[in-house]
Amino acid sequence: MSVLNEPALRSVVAMIELHPELWDQGALARWSPAGLVHCLAAWTCRLAGQDVRTMLQVDPSGDLVYFTARELLGLTAAQADRLFLHHVHEDGPHPSVDDLKTLVGSVTGVTFKG
Repeated sequence: MSVLNEPALRSVVAMIELHPELWDQGALARWSPAGLVHCLAAWTCRLAGQDVRTMLQVDPSGDLVYFTARELLGLTAAQADRLFLHHVHEDGPHPSVDDLKTLVGSVTGVTFKG
């Protein structure tokens, strides 16, 4: 049974809130004028000291990033799928940070102020 790592989850969401220009839920790792952009799973790995680009060289499918982030956050498979794969294959606008907070809350029960 997984035990949610709420402090790590809060840290990742806080980083995304602080630098939304470096978050793209559809990008494991890509360069932009603002810097290296990651999705929620990749930011989880990066903030834990992992080199996401090296992880993608080892496993270009992204599964290593997904499973590592899932383990770091203590998520179930269903929770990880909802958090990491949400909006990836959908047409329409990229989710906002507020959308991310709402999703995290509905999936994990972790709530955020404001």
